[in-house]
Amino acid sequence: MRGAAGGLAGTAAHTAVMLAARSLGLGGKLPPKAITDRMLAHLGVHPRHETRVALAAAQHVGFGVEIG
Repeated sequence: MRGAAGGLAGTAAHTAVMLAARSLGLGGKLPPKAITDRMLAHLGVHPRHETRVALAAAQHVGFGVEIG
């Protein structure tokens, strides 16, 4: 559980840095969104924008917790 909590904390910090960089016009498409878009394209699934954003956020947090 401590590892998962640490992963979640690290993911939160990482997300803050990515969003700050994006607000400054740096970095282009955020990695979680790019990964999710590639996965969906590979699967041949084309959900609405809101669904893609939610899936990207979920996989970003899930991955952070998993590696924590």
